[in-house]
Amino acid sequence: MAAARPGRSGRRLLIVPRVLLITLFGLVTAPFAVGSLVLSAAVRPFPSARDVVGRWTCAVAAGFAKRDRSIRNLFGEGLPDHPRSGDEQVRYMYLQSGHSVVLAAVLYLTAYGLILAGVLAGGVARGRVDGWELVTNTVLGLLLLFLAVQGIQMLVRVESVRARDHFGLSERERMLQQIRDLNEGRAAVLEAVDTERRRIERDLHDGLQQRLVATGLLIAQASRGADPRALLREAAEEIDTARQELREVSWSIYPAGLHQIGLEETLLGLSQRSPVPVTVRHQVTSPMGRAQEAALYFVTAELVTNANKHAGADEIVIEVFGDGNRIELTVTDDGSGGADPRGTGLMGIRSRVEAGGGTFSMDSPQGGPTTARAVFPCG
Repeated sequence: MAAARPGRSGRRLLIVPRVLLITLFGLVTAPFAVGSLVLSAAVRPFPSARDVVGRWTCAVAAGFAKRDRSIRNLFGEGLPDHPRSGDEQVRYMYLQSGHSVVLAAVLYLTAYGLILAGVLAGGVARGRVDGWELVTNTVLGLLLLFLAVQGIQMLVRVESVRARDHFGLSERERMLQQIRDLNEGRAAVLEAVDTERRRIERDLHDGLQQRLVATGLLIAQASRGADPRALLREAAEEIDTARQELREVSWSIYPAGLHQIGLEETLLGLSQRSPVPVTVRHQVTSPMGRAQEAALYFVTAELVTNANKHAGADEIVIEVFGDGNRIELTVTDDGSGGADPRGTGLMGIRSRVEAGGGTFSMDSPQGGPTTARAVFPCG
């Protein structure tokens, strides 16, 4: 089971120590940032000294970025370690250090105002503050407190966005990554189609074609043999077997009646053709598109075939769940486990799922059981 994620209230409680720690770290770094600016201005006329100061500044900025990211990830931000140039890291150090100074000033003024509020409350308790002064100071204090809270929230939001932009991918990099993902997905789809064609060709050549050749030989022998009835009966059996194999091949290309009878009935038909007993549990509350139904069927069929051929399982369980936001397929077998996720068959399944915008995962420890899960978005 996946680890429970912290609730929203828990994440809010972590905001205060996170802001304080990041602000403190920025304040510690601020003198180095100011010093690098002063030194850079002082050595500008001297190229060799300017290079030394530049390298030192880049080293300080790199260390700042590394520790800043570590602090943020300590509080669950999950920022990636995306490489940045020295100039980008220096700019980030300057901005975040200056931001920390401003945020620290606002926090200090807020704390000072709260202390004054406490002093005012003490004066009220001792009767040293008249009513008009109390009303005036209370209204002014609440207004300043509101502005301070809004300012702190804005500053925290700005520095968080800046950190995500710095450590994450830029807009251009995100677009390039999407292009790479699309190209990889297209190549994976083409590879999956080619693999499927080779499998169909192999099934036809090794199965159906051999049956038909054997049938032809039996009929030829019957035409000149002493016992044609026995040979013709054998030929009829070969034809019946060939017909069954042809139906299996046609179902592997596209299951007949999938969109007429629905995914659940089609999976029940798949379970009836499996040598290993299969249990089907189908609970989908929203209609699925044809492409999703086909993808779910083919992924299920491939997983059931793998379990029959390689797992040594005694039972296979197919579960399909849909809640309007996602459709989740789980195929579990009680076999020996140890499936290699890098195998050709499983890579083909993964490619088919990802081509449909879904995700695929498998848990197959040695000794079993094996659980494969495919999740598709709805729509």
